[in-house]
Amino acid sequence: MLASSHSQPQPNPIGFLPRTNFDDGPANRVVHADFSRDARLLDASIAGVVLSVNPRDDEMREKATRAWNFIRTMLADHLVDDADADLPWHGDTSIGSPTACDILRKRYSELRALARTLESTSFEHGTDSEVSAAGKALCRLAVKLDDLSERTQRRLVNKLRQYVFAAAKERSLAA
Repeated sequence: MLASSHSQPQPNPIGFLPRTNFDDGPANRVVHADFSRDARLLDASIAGVVLSVNPRDDEMREKATRAWNFIRTMLADHLVDDADADLPWHGDTSIGSPTACDILRKRYSELRALARTLESTSFEHGTDSEVSAAGKALCRLAVKLDDLSERTQRRLVNKLRQYVFAAAKERSLAA
């Protein structure tokens, strides 16, 4: 006679792997402050691109003004000051080689030139050519600050972040 149609169920069907640990690590959550900063930098870069092509756009001029005011609060004062003082890391021995110092100086100088361009231009009252140039500078600065604000293990990037961002912003970025 045929074997019984009633058989024992298999405890682990083929391809089934039971979950044993639901707490594999911390949840991947976006911090509201990071999201807000990233969104504002994105708005700044968009406003900058639009103004570089169409400097007569009043709505983008207003957005660029708000974006620059936000970015300005992030930056250290010496980045936009007119005084040509010593570089902020003058005498800092933790930078390392002269090559590293040159790279740091070049990147810092570029950020400082962009910030000074924006500081000297009025998006509300500037001429079309001034607003177009400031729009390009705003876009470039926003992208560079976004790259700089990302957490990294690279020593020079961390040093540059330390000298570019205001002290309170640096502490929040390092956390």
